[in-house]
Amino acid sequence: MAVQIYEQVKAIGARQSLKPILITGGADQREQALQLASRPHVVIATPGRLAEHIRTSGEDTVCGLRRVRFVVFDEADRLLSPDAGMLPDLETCLSVIPTPEKRQTLLFTATVTPEVLALKERPRPAGRPPIYVCEVDTQTLAIPRKLKQMFQQVHVTHKECYLHVLLGTPGESCTTHLKVCQESFADSRS
Repeated sequence: MAVQIYEQVKAIGARQSLKPILITGGADQREQALQLASRPHVVIATPGRLAEHIRTSGEDTVCGLRRVRFVVFDEADRLLSPDAGMLPDLETCLSVIPTPEKRQTLLFTATVTPEVLALKERPRPAGRPPIYVCEVDTQTLAIPRKLKQMFQQVHVTHKECYLHVLLGTPGESCTTHLKVCQESFADSRS
């Protein structure tokens, strides 16, 4: 999951010269320490490996973490589960970054567990907004029976044209327009 997020952040931030790094187990820890010390814009990390750096890599490596303004936890249900054993590593990671008053913390999960719901009930300091939890009602927002799902294999050089047709065509005539696109590309190749 961390690798996927890293790849997306790298792709999205390329035009803005955003410097993300990936800190996960199984990679060279010295190289990661150098990357952390280079003060990246975004750190995508697994809790265990980041906590290991905090405990062992020294102040020069983790000093940039003291300026963090946003913390995002994905798969929060797993991170907060007492059975997963990640809570001590999370506490280590949170110990070096600014306090909650000086940062924004966002948690995302597809599974709302009792641990996630308990966050909503935590007391808040005076003047702080309540913790916002957005739950999606899967019964109300279920996939409609009339929805026709399909896929279209498209050559990489033509994907933008197909997307343009899809987004600009209302309702059922979209399939017709896609067929016209296919035929026109097939004609241009011969």
